[in-house]
Amino acid sequence: MIVPQRRALCIGIDDYPHLKPWEQLRGCVNDARLAADVLRTTFGFAPEQVRLILNEEASREGILAAFDQLVLETGEGDVVVVHYSGHGSWAWNNDGGEEDGKDETIMPWDSGRGSHPNLDILDNEIHLFLVALTQRTPHVTFVFDSCHSGGITREVGGSRARAVPGASRGDPQPPPVRRDVVARTRGAGGGGTRSGPSGFMAGLGARYVLVAGCRNEEKSYEHPGEGGVDHGAMSFHFYGALASISSTTTYADVFERVYAAVTGANDKQHPQLEGAVNRAIFGVDTIEPLRYLLVASRSGDEVVISGGAAHGVREGSSWSVLAPGGRGEGDALGSVEVTAVRATESTARIVEESAPGSSVQAACRVLETAHPWADFRMPVHVVPGPGHGGRRGELHAALEASSLLRPAEDPEEARVLVHLLEPATGAGGDPAAQTPSPSASMLPTSPDQPPFIPGLAEPAWVTFSRVGSLRLPPQPVGETGRLVRNLEGLARYQQVMALENPDRGSELKGRVKVDLLRAPPAPPKARTDPASFVIAEPEISGGSITMEEGDRIAFRIHNNSGENLYLNAINLGLTGRVQRFYPNNTKGVLLAPGSFLIRGYFDLYIPDDFPYSDDRYGPRLEEGTDVYKFIFTREPTNLSFLHQEAFDAGEGVLTRSAGQTALEFLARNAAFGTRDITFTSTESDDADWTVVDKVVALRRKRAWTLVEEGGKAELEGITVVTSGLSGSVTAHGWKNRRVVAEQAADALDQALEAAGMQTATTMEIQAEAPRTRGAEPALSFEVDDPGEGWGQVLLSADEAGVLRFHFGEEIGGATRSVGAGAPGRRLRYTVPGAILPMQEEPRTRGLVGALGKKFVKVLVFHAGEAAVKAAGQSLAARWEQGRVPYRVRSFTPENFGIPEVADLSSGEWDLLRGGPALLMVHGTFSRTDRAFGGFDPQVVAELHNRYQGRVFSFDHHTLSRTPTENIEQLLQMLPDGGPLELDVVSHSRGGLVARRLATAGDPRVQVRRVVFAGTPNGGTAMASPAHINRLLDVYANLLTFFPDNGVTDAMQGLLAVVQDVVLGMVGGLRGLTSMVPGNLEDQRLEGEGFTGRYFALASDFSPTEFGLRSFMDPLVDQVFRGVGNDLVVPADSVWKGPEAGPFPLAMSEVELFGAGDGVGHSGYFGNPRAVARLLEWLG
Repeated sequence: MIVPQRRALCIGIDDYPHLKPWEQLRGCVNDARLAADVLRTTFGFAPEQVRLILNEEASREGILAAFDQLVLETGEGDVVVVHYSGHGSWAWNNDGGEEDGKDETIMPWDSGRGSHPNLDILDNEIHLFLVALTQRTPHVTFVFDSCHSGGITREVGGSRARAVPGASRGDPQPPPVRRDVVARTRGAGGGGTRSGPSGFMAGLGARYVLVAGCRNEEKSYEHPGEGGVDHGAMSFHFYGALASISSTTTYADVFERVYAAVTGANDKQHPQLEGAVNRAIFGVDTIEPLRYLLVASRSGDEVVISGGAAHGVREGSSWSVLAPGGRGEGDALGSVEVTAVRATESTARIVEESAPGSSVQAACRVLETAHPWADFRMPVHVVPGPGHGGRRGELHAALEASSLLRPAEDPEEARVLVHLLEPATGAGGDPAAQTPSPSASMLPTSPDQPPFIPGLAEPAWVTFSRVGSLRLPPQPVGETGRLVRNLEGLARYQQVMALENPDRGSELKGRVKVDLLRAPPAPPKARTDPASFVIAEPEISGGSITMEEGDRIAFRIHNNSGENLYLNAINLGLTGRVQRFYPNNTKGVLLAPGSFLIRGYFDLYIPDDFPYSDDRYGPRLEEGTDVYKFIFTREPTNLSFLHQEAFDAGEGVLTRSAGQTALEFLARNAAFGTRDITFTSTESDDADWTVVDKVVALRRKRAWTLVEEGGKAELEGITVVTSGLSGSVTAHGWKNRRVVAEQAADALDQALEAAGMQTATTMEIQAEAPRTRGAEPALSFEVDDPGEGWGQVLLSADEAGVLRFHFGEEIGGATRSVGAGAPGRRLRYTVPGAILPMQEEPRTRGLVGALGKKFVKVLVFHAGEAAVKAAGQSLAARWEQGRVPYRVRSFTPENFGIPEVADLSSGEWDLLRGGPALLMVHGTFSRTDRAFGGFDPQVVAELHNRYQGRVFSFDHHTLSRTPTENIEQLLQMLPDGGPLELDVVSHSRGGLVARRLATAGDPRVQVRRVVFAGTPNGGTAMASPAHINRLLDVYANLLTFFPDNGVTDAMQGLLAVVQDVVLGMVGGLRGLTSMVPGNLEDQRLEGEGFTGRYFALASDFSPTEFGLRSFMDPLVDQVFRGVGNDLVVPADSVWKGPEAGPFPLAMSEVELFGAGDGVGHSGYFGNPRAVARLLEWLG
């Protein structure tokens, strides 16, 4: 019989030779070594079965070879652990497998950016490796401590994070997945859509456990350890907890402690857990609690102890040395004092030994007798800066005098960073003019960039965490005392949060359990009877227990110790409040062995002052961590002083008094602070104690019932007015990731972020059709004015996924979407209330998540910043300059669908002059790859054959520049040389550019033929400023119903125009207005002597997609007035044109598509009939 083996691969990378100095990491190698040590010493993994790959060993080839070897060696039933600590990143995806167009990656030691090869390992390859492992054994654990590791993939700025940016589209991307790996896993879960927080685990079922450092959209940060021993925050707490667990401990048990420790210290990092979470850790059922450490080796008067920082070893601690196998003082051989601590081992000096020079040897046990606690004072770094020298000195002195705080010169050592910031001023001295949008990071994004916070009206102290969170309300520069009191409150909170028994030999650890119970939604009576409550289960997608405001909870205690214990229960709230909530007496409640319910229940709520600031200081947090700490003791213990309001910050240095237990001693020092203390383990076993943490991720929730008779639902800043609708409306804040995932695909989220637009609120409307016939259901939103200098717009999606933008109308006044700052001002937005009956299964689309509900997003952006950035021109113009630069590029079967292609070289220009050439010209909101990406590659190959490789394209600005200006720019880009003989294929507005080129009269260009596909030769009413909102809706839905490989980029351009509309800057959109009917300058171009030939593809489009039909009907009536169109351009406009010169075209030169052909504005080049006519016309 083959005995299952325990195998591990531990990867750690700190040094990246091809990255910048500040992108180097410190704790990843320590993480890997710690993981290997805990697996060997606590879980019995044989040393030869634990493989460490560190720094230069962890090259791309080194990691992939190790993956392959591990799969090859793993047998049925083996226990396998894979740990990775290092940088994560992403790469552009061109195979359509990711909604956001990106693949997650991990970054090997030899990978780089820019001039250095990108050797990242793609998520697809990692997924296939994981599938191959789980095919061989169901006992696989993956621990990934890197940024975006909810997607298995540390970042720059503030505290060190583990991520670097992905390569730009034009830069080299990582190598593709190896074909042999694909073949190895084909047909066994290796493909398809991946799910869970990692996105890697579809089809693996209960055959794995993933522990990830953070959510997919977050960063994993490093934990600065004592004595310079850094770790990843999750790794430090995870493996530290594992070093002293019992046999009954599951992943879920450990995760709860880790989640509380990591998220309590950093609200921007939420560890994740998925898979078989109730399985015993690493599948090991028998674990002896590790009370002792071992002497690993001796040299002279020094020994090496097999335990380091994560094992709780501290420099200056004292240890009794026992004979191998010894358990008490009768086995003592001497004592040692620790002089240096490393990640997984420590060096100690021999203080005494029974037989000098020989008693203390390898394999001896060591038991801690005196533990030196680090300075309890929270380190605070006051950032140097110009001015206010006296105030800075005053703060420094107050920190020195505090028993809870101390100044830290090194920002990397500090828990918080205090800046003295001046109000930001822009043009005209306007403080708002340079204020960042809510999406802007408040910490620097590069080492030399100063921090920057919106809303400051005067110089103020601003306190950040090391990872960019605003930790305390900003205080005026004269309120140093209030600042210090707030800092002391924060210090108390963090110390109580970290409170746990340092005694490795605690007999109570693991012998008590707490169940967190939640009330059922119904019936009402059950919500008042804790006996009817059910155990709160963690979210499948993250491993944490998540609840919403208004939920009701209770607790069940299990005392499995076999003895009487005392309980104190403490709540650490979202705003830093510390409150002992059970029991009411001062010494704790006596618990007999067995299980019982804590009397009563608790209603969860989010305090009004959460998260320490109003919206002016950044996006309002919609989720916080609520911690319930249960402290069990053998002796009655007074912890009533832990209530936050009871503290006296002037207590001074505390000393331990007679009759005070170790717990009381440590708790008082955590609460009141002191310098250095030493805890000596000389108490009886009666002083034993242990802690159990229960953690709730608490989210805001605002839900109301809609009644058909009509009414109003009120929430903070928004009134929902309805009639003819029944159902419910729920408002979610911007960080409710579940709702974000449902109502918008990643492409939309990323486009909003890139445009500086923040989702202030998302409203989810689950409505039912009216029971009685009558007026059309109505739905409107009255929203508070966003404030001076802020822009606001609503974006709605109906049950079918149809998107619409809504611009506000001031209640009682004119249209106004930019805040005016007057108190009480409100804007009204009207949204279609009709209920669309679902005619197909709910699914996802290009920009919209699951169908079947209405969603409304309140979008805000800082208009002052936008105007400054635009420097007097439209925001659309700024977007085009950055994302669609003027370029003449090649167009080949290999690159026609790729966005970033180099400008033509001189040799390529010479080739074009060698015979007739073909020019491709795109249309509005587009670029070469997006406009013509619908071509079959074989069609592009045929064009290349016909023109002998002489095919190229012209990228240009379509929103802010007229066709005349486009051609002037193109002609300036033509190098000297012989004339070009051209045929042109154009899409939409690109046809107007082609006509300008054909009639430019430049001897260097001779245009023979132009093929128009959906070109508004006679104009389109959709481009009129009066219909600009409908134009935006149309293009948004083209991206939704007919997504291409450039959805995110195109949506960014669309949002730039949305902001222009809000700012009243549509006059700068000359490229759009060139398409308005009657614009003679850009539509009547051809005069006498024009010899070219024109051909046209036009469509009278009738959509078949669910929902798009209901969108089209009013569009035709209101904009096109019943005239057939392709959603953007009337069919007659394409071939009849301005009815001058060569227009109207002969019907032999026109291919007109009817209602049943399904050819919309963006569908011409994917239609076989259209492509056949195009090839025929080009000859």
